[in-house]
Amino acid sequence: MSAIVQGVAVPRLAATATTGERFYLHIAAACLIVAVVGFTPTYWLPLFRGTLNVPAISHAHAAVFYSWTLLFLAQTWLAANRKLLVTVNGVWSVLR
Repeated sequence: MSAIVQGVAVPRLAATATTGERFYLHIAAACLIVAVVGFTPTYWLPLFRGTLNVPAISHAHAAVFYSWTLLFLAQTWLAANRKLLVTVNGVWSVLR
C-alpha cells in the first residue's frame, strides 16, 4: 500500500518491525545479557553479597557502561518500532 504525496506514490512503512528489523533488537538484547552474565561472578554476585571491595570509580565505570548497553537496547527498540525519528525530533525540539 502506498500514499500519494504531491502526485508521487510513496510506500508506507509497516507499523511494526519485520523479522529482519527485529534481528538488531535481538542482538542488542544479547549484548546486554552477555554483559550481565559475564560480570555476574566477578561484580554482581559480590556486590549483592556485600563482599565487593573496589574503588568508587569501578562502580561509576559499571554504571556508565551498563547505561550505555541499556541505551543501545532502547535505541534499537525505538528503531525496530519506527519511533526513533519521532523521539529524536522530540528531544531535538526540547533542546533547541
